[in-house]
Amino acid sequence: MNTSFPIKDDVRQFIDNLRVKYKNKRFWPNFLFHYTDIDNIPAILMNGYLLSRNNAKSGSLLKCDSASQSVLQNSPDWIGDFVRLYFRPKTPPLWHIEGFTLGGNLKTEHDAHCPVPVYLLFSSKSVLSIPDMRFSEQNLALQSSQTYDDTADLSMLDFSKIYHDDGTGMSDPQFKRTIVASRCAEVVIPRRLSLDDHLAYLVCRSDAERVTLLNLLDPVLRAKYGGRTKFGPLCFHRRQQFVTSVNLRENGLSISYNKMSEEQYQYMFEFCFSKGVISRDYTEPQNGFSFESPQRNYTIIHTIDGHIAYKGKYEHVDLPF
Repeated sequence: MNTSFPIKDDVRQFIDNLRVKYKNKRFWPNFLFHYTDIDNIPAILMNGYLLSRNNAKSGSLLKCDSASQSVLQNSPDWIGDFVRLYFRPKTPPLWHIEGFTLGGNLKTEHDAHCPVPVYLLFSSKSVLSIPDMRFSEQNLALQSSQTYDDTADLSMLDFSKIYHDDGTGMSDPQFKRTIVASRCAEVVIPRRLSLDDHLAYLVCRSDAERVTLLNLLDPVLRAKYGGRTKFGPLCFHRRQQFVTSVNLRENGLSISYNKMSEEQYQYMFEFCFSKGVISRDYTEPQNGFSFESPQRNYTIIHTIDGHIAYKGKYEHVDLPF
């Protein structure tokens, strides 16, 4: 069981040096990153631990599986018993599966999907101080990748490649493969990782998705994690369509999307009013709705192809003057 451990002096020095060397990366050195779909977050927070894939599957906690089956088949068997974190956000796997995309059950050719990703940011200093953690300099799905368990070996990692954030389209093929693999450098922890001891923030792709996450949590979890749930667009690729903002009013609402898709999806809107529930289905995005009469309180649930895209609540507040 891994809980909280004293931060190692060499880990502290390593991260501090990394922050100085890569000032342009802002917050990256401070954290280790794990993304999952928004549908999985409530169960993770309720459990209190980020679990290994095998433990999560056995506990039926993977409501939306964002792991590529082809990548898993190439990964070593032992990796299923480890929690997997990245040294950086905006990883190559997320590039392929982030957002709403056409295909059977929202799946792409990578046999995975993550329509509404949320990043969990863990303290790099505290996680790297866990005695049984391991780390790699490349994607662990590569047969040639090796792991290290001595924090003194952190200095062997080439962060100019791990943190590389420029385009590689015109690069030498071998250089491109190396960069892509390095961007997937990992930290792995056996079995589970305590949220209370190591989780710093939950980061959402848009403010509308931040509101959605908070509305998916029960009051206890919302009170505990609400202050740590942030809007952080720099963590995401943001290539596909998703809800960016929603303005709720008593006489209606307006909706904005990122990159309105020309493809046909199923857009469903469910309005829960005091007098009942109204559902509306469309095959194209909607920019808003007007109500026949003012509504002092209501909830809206918006799904795209059956997956949650937005959940919000409007509550009228009487001003004291």
